[in-house]
Amino acid sequence: MEIDAIWQSANQQRIFRALMDAMARPGSLQDVRPWLGGAAAWRGVLASLLDNRTSFADCHDLLDRYDWPLFQARREQAAAADYLLCQGSRAATMKAKVGTLTSPDQAATIIIQVDNLGQGPDALCLSGPGIKSSRVLPVRGLASSWPSWREEHLCFPLGIDLILVDQHVLAAIPRTTKLEVAA
Repeated sequence: MEIDAIWQSANQQRIFRALMDAMARPGSLQDVRPWLGGAAAWRGVLASLLDNRTSFADCHDLLDRYDWPLFQARREQAAAADYLLCQGSRAATMKAKVGTLTSPDQAATIIIQVDNLGQGPDALCLSGPGIKSSRVLPVRGLASSWPSWREEHLCFPLGIDLILVDQHVLAAIPRTTKLEVAA
């Protein structure tokens, strides 16, 4: 019996390491293609983050019914979920948890599927910890509402961490990162 690459623990660990590198260097591109085995990057990210102790909301119905048992996470409404999966081309309208002053780590992490990272007509300008001065992240397939929606949910140390993914690449925007639309 052959197990798909994203379900192999060594590959999940490599994807998780790429996520940690992306969080440490916001807006840097992390190619996770070698560990996906043909799966989309968002599937690999979910396989490395979700387990039976986490809650999850599929905000735009990207999963099919066969995916749910594999990820093992509890289904939850977006406002209460630990992790959310969203289609970047759709407007950001959901509520998400931002943590509390005593437990800011209880905030949501949102995985946003976009068409392309590193190329595209739109760009995000990032600054803050882990970035020397500023970094421009070109992106295609991210609705214009996402940057302002994320800033509305930010009151450090409270806030939401974002993981952007295209087919093979991921980039992270932690809550400590200032996010603007590049002019």
